[in-house]
Amino acid sequence: MRAFWSTILGEELGLAGTLIVLGLFTILAIAVFKVPARTQDTFARIVSSSVITWIIGQAVVNTAMVSGLLPVIGVPLPFISYGLLPMVSSLAGIGMILAVTRTETRALRSWRRPRSPKWQPVSAPYLT
Repeated sequence: MRAFWSTILGEELGLAGTLIVLGLFTILAIAVFKVPARTQDTFARIVSSSVITWIIGQAVVNTAMVSGLLPVIGVPLPFISYGLLPMVSSLAGIGMILAVTRTETRALRSWRRPRSPKWQPVSAPYLT
């Protein structure tokens, strides 16, 4: 028998706990959808948009299955459902988004700040 983690969360934590979990998925989606809006790199846009669509799509399908809107097809709830492969694949997707974001912020930092030499001679006219 397959256990629905959304149902268990609703039973154990109530409506407030279920809304918190859905709110966390919403915050994750908003935070990751800001990445394609800020970047100019096409690859970064495609990777971040596709990974977050995949994760949020799984959450929506799982919630629709639990509520009876869709037939049961066995889609796990990302980051919560039991199983090693769904957890590893979800974490790998978030890791790809973080890698794309990290390279973008490094590029922005190097573009904004000119590199200065580590040692510069200081002229002190009052010492001579």
